[in-house]
Amino acid sequence: MKHASIKRFPLMMFCVMAVCSVMLFCRTALAAEAEIDPALGSLLVKEISKSIGENPEIVSVRIVKGYDFNNSPGKVEFRSVTPMVYAGKSRFTTTVYIKDKKGISAESVIEVVYDVLVDVYVASKYIQRGNTVADEDFYAVKQKKSRLSRSVALDKSDITGKIAKSSINEGSVILTDYLTSHLTFKRGHKVNVVVEGANMQLSSSGVLKANAVLGGTATVQCESSKKEVTGVLVSPTTVRIKI
Repeated sequence: MKHASIKRFPLMMFCVMAVCSVMLFCRTALAAEAEIDPALGSLLVKEISKSIGENPEIVSVRIVKGYDFNNSPGKVEFRSVTPMVYAGKSRFTTTVYIKDKKGISAESVIEVVYDVLVDVYVASKYIQRGNTVADEDFYAVKQKKSRLSRSVALDKSDITGKIAKSSINEGSVILTDYLTSHLTFKRGHKVNVVVEGANMQLSSSGVLKANAVLGGTATVQCESSKKEVTGVLVSPTTVRIKI
């Protein structure tokens, strides 16, 4: 039994050392990436805005090397930062110049991760395929840009006046993939033909004889008479003929 205990002792020591190493690493990481001082945050926002032309939100600051202001005794004064150096998506490095409570100057190289709040647009009602989208059909909400896909519409001009090429549910974030300037319906698409005169209106059903653009001219073969008529495709399901 003693031999078994002796053999287990090195293994136990190894496990203890491993746990201590992990705890030390975690403490170091937390010390290097702590709560952002408002004065430092203000300097960083101002400098990053010069580079990206937008008002950023600072997500985290990590000390790469130099003075560890997170663990400095007493209040430090953040005096200035150097121009930002691009270090990857939504990431910059910069040098921050500091003066501690004793008036001693120091500097730190830090890595800054930021994000930008932008307007995205949400459908305020169900938008049917083929309908033209109006301003009252959607509203804006703020979202972090880093979390958005490239197809999210970020400008109202990308939405207003465009045609829904697929139906959009109420509450859905509007994507540019959902919209088009010209919606085309293919040959064989079923439509209703409405013939309008001064004192009359007739209707029939038929199919498109060729591809037609919404709002453009469409040729239809009527199902009952097999005759071809030409009118305007005013909606995904209606061709109107005025006589």
